[in-house]
Amino acid sequence: MKYRVVLFSLFVIASALSASALSASAQTATADPVQLHTAVDRETAQVVDPIKLTITVTGPAGTKVTFPERAEQLGPFDVQQFQTTMDVPVAGGGQRRWIAHWTLDSLQSGPLTIPAIAVQYRVAGPGQAEGTLHSQPIPIRITSLLEDRAAPTDFRDIKQTIDIPVATPTSYAWLWWSLGATGGVIVLTAAIWWLLGRRSGVSPAQWALQQIVSLESTDDRQISREAVFAELADVIRQFIDYQYGIAAPSQSSQELLGNVASNQTLPAAATDRLRQFLSVADDVKYARRTMDADQLAESIDQAKQFITACQHGGDSIAKEAA
Repeated sequence: MKYRVVLFSLFVIASALSASALSASAQTATADPVQLHTAVDRETAQVVDPIKLTITVTGPAGTKVTFPERAEQLGPFDVQQFQTTMDVPVAGGGQRRWIAHWTLDSLQSGPLTIPAIAVQYRVAGPGQAEGTLHSQPIPIRITSLLEDRAAPTDFRDIKQTIDIPVATPTSYAWLWWSLGATGGVIVLTAAIWWLLGRRSGVSPAQWALQQIVSLESTDDRQISREAVFAELADVIRQFIDYQYGIAAPSQSSQELLGNVASNQTLPAAATDRLRQFLSVADDVKYARRTMDADQLAESIDQAKQFITACQHGGDSIAKEAA
């Protein structure tokens, strides 16, 4: 009997989890007699992969439905296509259907959310009703081409602390002094190992160059050059974050350049290369600029030169300080 109860409980939990997973890709909102249904064709996509969002409104004949006007952006997503199919009869009754299709993509990786969308309706005839139905926000995960990218600190060879068994207290004072001296030596040794591990770790510049080498080996027949460039821009921003402590991944190009200029963080040569690189990155992201093989190769070379300029600038600053 107990086993049946346990099995039934597991079944209930699994059913609840399945329902919650399905609700992320298909949702329904109702305001009698109108119903709104939202669905996406995927919950995970790579950068610039298309995501199909569909909103379907079902209501009685004579209903007027108004979808939002097309915009270039829908939350963090770029809108590549938008089309509507209005007032389509539904077989087997007096119901009608209105459908809106969005094709979305994003150059930004990570957990993103399709925001709620408001759809207005007005039902004609006796008991005329009108109102607004809202879809629920839909979480979407955009994966990077370098999904398993490790941060520079992940390469650090930091030694683990050593647990020392504590002896049973005795009345011998000399034993306490011995243990104290031994513990001090062990702590000092562990600290030296830790420092040596950090100094022998991979630098942000080395990490960034490793990521760029990985991107260079990407097959552009399977992944678009624009997606590769978006990853390249992300590597550059992460490098600036790791190297200089500037939150570059969350800043716009203008904000980033402004912070770099005000803090005088980067060497002058690196700042010029960064400005040129970010200009191209904005064109690819917002103006939907396409790239051929030569342009992508040139951008990769510029990224390498930028990192090298930062590295040499940092080396010269360290030498001056010494």
